[in-house]
Amino acid sequence: MFVRDLQHFIQSRIEITTNDFFIPCKICFFIFFIVVNSNCKAPSKNNSELDKDTRNLLANSILFNWLLNPPKLSEDIEGCTQEIRQYSNADCIGADVISENSCNTGKLRKGELKFYKVNFTEQSDFSVSVDYGNNKYSPNVCSEFYKEDTNPTYKNRKDFLEFGEISKLCKDGYDKVSNKANSFRCISIKTNCSEDFSFRTTSAPAINFTSGVVTGTPSLPIWTKTSGAFTPINGRTIPVSNNNNIAPIPIGFSFSFAGITYTHLYISLNGGIGFDAGSFSTSIPTINQQKDYFLSPWRTYLKMDCSSTVSYSLESGSGKILTIQWLNVLYNLEYISIKPSRISFQVKLYETSNKIEFIYGPSDIQSTSGTASTGIRYYYAGTEGFVESLSGTNNLYTYYPSSFPTTGTIVRFTP
Repeated sequence: MFVRDLQHFIQSRIEITTNDFFIPCKICFFIFFIVVNSNCKAPSKNNSELDKDTRNLLANSILFNWLLNPPKLSEDIEGCTQEIRQYSNADCIGADVISENSCNTGKLRKGELKFYKVNFTEQSDFSVSVDYGNNKYSPNVCSEFYKEDTNPTYKNRKDFLEFGEISKLCKDGYDKVSNKANSFRCISIKTNCSEDFSFRTTSAPAINFTSGVVTGTPSLPIWTKTSGAFTPINGRTIPVSNNNNIAPIPIGFSFSFAGITYTHLYISLNGGIGFDAGSFSTSIPTINQQKDYFLSPWRTYLKMDCSSTVSYSLESGSGKILTIQWLNVLYNLEYISIKPSRISFQVKLYETSNKIEFIYGPSDIQSTSGTASTGIRYYYAGTEGFVESLSGTNNLYTYYPSSFPTTGTIVRFTP
C-alpha cells in the first residue's frame, strides 16, 4: 500500500521532461527505499519462509524494476501530464495558425504536445473546447493557454502559462480568456496516450456588461404552451465552448423582466441565461433556489463538438427580437462508449411586449444519462417567483434526456 501511495505521489507531483534526469531520479528513489527497508522490522515468520535479508533483497529488486519501468495507471491518472514522460520537441514560433472560430483535428502519439497560434484583430473573448479522447475515467487530451504575445517552447512553456492554468491537470472546461486588439495567443494540445483529437475554438468581440435598473414591481408572467416551428438562425458566435463558460451579449434593446429593465445578458453553455454573472452560482439543476433573475430553457451539463454552435441574432422591424440558440449541443455526462445525446433549443426576447419564448428543436437521444431543469426565476429584495416551463406550475422537476420536448414545442411567458 505504501509503495502504491508513493507511486501516486510521484506521478501527481513530478513532470520530468528529459530522459537524462529521469534515470538518476529513479535511482535516488531506489537508494531511498533500500535505506528505509533495511530499517524496517518484518513480522516473525516460520523457518520455511525466506529469511529477512533475502526478503528485503527481493523487495528492493522488485521496487528497482518498477522504478525503471513504472506501470501505467490508466484508471488512476487524474490529469494528462501526471505520468512521467518526455514531450516531443515543439514551439509556438513555427506553430500552425488557426482561426479564432474553427474546428481542428489531428493525431498525437503518446506524450506529444502540439502548439497552435491564434491572431486577434480586435479585443475579444476566446474559448477552447477539447474532445477528451477515449478514457472515460480521466481526460487523455487537454489544452493549455499561454500569455498573450509570447512564443513558448515545450521546455519553457510553464514560464508562459496564462494565470490560473495548471500544467499537470486536464481541467473540465474553464478555458476562456480575454485578448487585446492586434494580439496573438498560443495554445497547446497535449495527450497522455496515442489519440486522435479534435478541438473547437470560439471567439467574439469583448462586451462591456451593463447591469439592469429597477423600473417596476416584480410579478410572474402568464404561462402558455403551444406548438410551432423551430427555425435555426445563423447568428454571431457566443464564446462558451467549454462547460461552465459564460459570456455576455447585448440584448439590442431595453427588455423588462419582473420589474427590472436590462440591456445585457449572460449566456451559459449549460443552457441558462442570467442577468448578471452571479446568476450561475447555484448548482444545476436547482434553478428555483436562485436568488437572482434567471431563464432556463434546458439547464444541464452540456458540451460542444465541431457540429455544435451557441449563437445569437437580432431581428429588426416594428419590434426587435433577440434569439439565443444552442444548436446540436451534447450532454456532457455520457460515457465514451455511448453515443452522446444531442439537442437544440432557442430563447426569444421581444421588444415592447417583453414576451419570452422557449422554442425546442430536433433532438437525437441516445441514452438516459444526465438530468435537466427548465423554467424562469426572479428574486428581488425577498420577493421571489418561479414558473416551471413544461408544467406551468411553481414546482421544480428534473428531466432525463428522453423527456426533451418534441420539435416545435413553444413555451411562452407573457407579462
